[in-house]
Amino acid sequence: MNRLLIALGVILSAIWASVMAITRGVPVFVCGFLKSITFGVLDGALDNIQNGFYYELPNRDMPTVVFLILFVLAFILYFAISIKITKGESNKRTFFIVIFFSLLFRLILLPSISIHENDIYRYLWDGKVSNAGINPYKYAPDDLDSLTRNLEEHELKRLDGLREKNLLYFSRIGHSGVPTIYPPFAQFIFMLSTRIQEDSIIVMKGIFVVFDLLVILVIARILLHLKKNPALSIIYGWSPLVLKEIANSGHYDSIPIFFMMLSIFLVCKRKALLGAVGLIVAGLSKFFPIVLTPIYLKVVKLRNIIIAFLLFIGTYIPFFIWGNTGFSRVFKGLNIYSQGWAYNGSIYVLSRSILEAADLNIRIFGGFFLPKMISALIFIIVLIYISRRKIQPETGFIHHSFIILAVLFLLSPVGDPWYFCWIIPFLCFFPYRSFISLSWLLILSYISFSRELGWVMIGPLEVPVLNAIQYIPFYAILAIELIMKKRNRLRYV
Repeated sequence: MNRLLIALGVILSAIWASVMAITRGVPVFVCGFLKSITFGVLDGALDNIQNGFYYELPNRDMPTVVFLILFVLAFILYFAISIKITKGESNKRTFFIVIFFSLLFRLILLPSISIHENDIYRYLWDGKVSNAGINPYKYAPDDLDSLTRNLEEHELKRLDGLREKNLLYFSRIGHSGVPTIYPPFAQFIFMLSTRIQEDSIIVMKGIFVVFDLLVILVIARILLHLKKNPALSIIYGWSPLVLKEIANSGHYDSIPIFFMMLSIFLVCKRKALLGAVGLIVAGLSKFFPIVLTPIYLKVVKLRNIIIAFLLFIGTYIPFFIWGNTGFSRVFKGLNIYSQGWAYNGSIYVLSRSILEAADLNIRIFGGFFLPKMISALIFIIVLIYISRRKIQPETGFIHHSFIILAVLFLLSPVGDPWYFCWIIPFLCFFPYRSFISLSWLLILSYISFSRELGWVMIGPLEVPVLNAIQYIPFYAILAIELIMKKRNRLRYV
């Protein structure tokens, strides 16, 4: 097992080094060599690897196809070893190999250019704004141009100064007309990164990678507590999706994921108050973990949950007061996001297609689409059902948490690939092949950056081709697994 693991680790290191190289562009002679050994089959795609993934390039000129090929190769090796690990024995050396290559892969990708992502430029801006003594929730970046008459003069001068320091990064901020949506603890991390070095992508991604490695260690501790093989943490540590979205793209989700998993570990160790606080800190980084509260109420005393939620509210109060920003402005960005965003969903897209076919896709409640309300209702029903079910000690608590988060993301109008990184830690305990496969299929959503695949008719329903390609295989595999599990024929969960 260990020799195989080392061999695959070396091969995967070469693949991720290739990904890092193509993000920055490769020399012409390398491109020519690759053309010669592929017999002209990939000439068009290989031409683009000279360009890299630099932000100013048109998406069609970026080497997306080559990246997807490399990602598929990485996933095949990862999928094979994840199955092998779930069936085999391991020792301390096995776990050391898992950790070593988990670190190596991330170090390789750290200097790479983000592939079709720009969220990190918002993080950098928020950090600079906070460091300048201005409430990051108070203004959208575009307010500097469109609403300068509403900015206090001293704040305008400071924000203008920040913009002028790095016009390039300012121009790359996505959705610049929307105020930030990121919660207070995330803002603290952005500010900390800026304090270390302003406008440093490497420093900020480095912080995210440190938390990503801590996630692996916490997963291993939980596995040991459950008397399971700690090498199963490879399912998260070597996950191509996690590596791409954290170490390459620089999404900060590793931070709330760490606190969520730490919270679960503390609950398993019967440290209820600390576990509840951990959940709230995760929620103060990103809101998703808050939906687990009903599950926590089954294993954590109500008073501990109340204390944790008082911490949550108390952390927001300074932002309401800071600069006379107020409640509505602090949550303005979140409100816009919840009403307007929809991308790469699965069940949401299907329900929207059904309603459109029936000519019922109407706006209600101040702009919320009816499909969003249906998704929310289904989620509430599932949440109530799961929270009322009898829970088995520890593994049942973790499994119920997994189900709640999985349903949340599958119902969400937004199916960004990095959202599903939240599911992958749970696959170390319950390695559903369907969800592991989904972590590969979701990467295909990046095809939408360079080409439009159109729509496909499924009976009377019109569904985006790209969504169908990603989710139909997933649901088919999941259905088979659930049937096998019901018949007690599923051995790996």
